[in-house]
Amino acid sequence: VVFGITHSLNTFEPIKGNLLAWKGIIEKAGTVNGFWNKFLCFWNGPGWIAGTNPPEEYTIPPCTRSSVKKYDTTLTLPWKLYLTALFTFGTVALQVAGFGMNGDGQLYWFSVIGAFYCGLTYFCIGLSCDLDTWTIPTQIIHAILGAIYFIYGIVYLQETGVQYKNIEIAT
Repeated sequence: VVFGITHSLNTFEPIKGNLLAWKGIIEKAGTVNGFWNKFLCFWNGPGWIAGTNPPEEYTIPPCTRSSVKKYDTTLTLPWKLYLTALFTFGTVALQVAGFGMNGDGQLYWFSVIGAFYCGLTYFCIGLSCDLDTWTIPTQIIHAILGAIYFIYGIVYLQETGVQYKNIEIAT
């Protein structure tokens, strides 16, 4: 029995990495005949061979340097600096959102939305490191949502005069 990753994921994006095994199971379920075999693809796991009883599994060769598909993930220096700044922003903003979750009402929900925005930030970093084709559109959506979120935050703080860490924004 082989446990763990038996081949290179070829991704730095965590969602893609976690869903890779499910993608293989779904693809295999699409190729086998009959509802029962399709069900057994999910029930017996990724190594199961359709039509075998007791369940037989494919032999999975160990991952070796020669079997790993290599791809170039070299990023330019400005892109690396941008991603470093984006990671720093996401980390600091997530901490600030955590402090805001101690508040009530609108401040709490503003902080929850901020935490989700930080998740989108990390997702964008993963796509960028993979040199994925969705990198630029996702970065544009991220920037637009960030601008809307930032403007809403400024307006909210000015209207409510919320005190945050002894800093009061005058109304």
